[in-house]
Amino acid sequence: MSRLIEVPDDLYEALQAASDTYTAKNADYGDSWKKLGLLGVLVRMSDKWYRIEHLFFNKDADQKVTNESLEDTIRDMLVYAAMAATLAKEISNGN
Repeated sequence: MSRLIEVPDDLYEALQAASDTYTAKNADYGDSWKKLGLLGVLVRMSDKWYRIEHLFFNKDADQKVTNESLEDTIRDMLVYAAMAATLAKEISNGN
């Protein structure tokens, strides 16, 4: 498969993983993020940021949610950032 963008391999892999995450979760949730609007997406980003902080600064703590690693949470944040950028562009274009 040819790449749509030229970036270093490790960055490309991270972006591809984020795209895969979006595709899988969007199949379950649909475009609910669009219904929440920019503020709703920013709230979700803040939730992810607090989780990132907690996971990073409490590495030795007994984590109750074991199926979402620091990397997974950062990937979710990347997807939310792309959603926010999309919604911000729509707002700036008057939509």
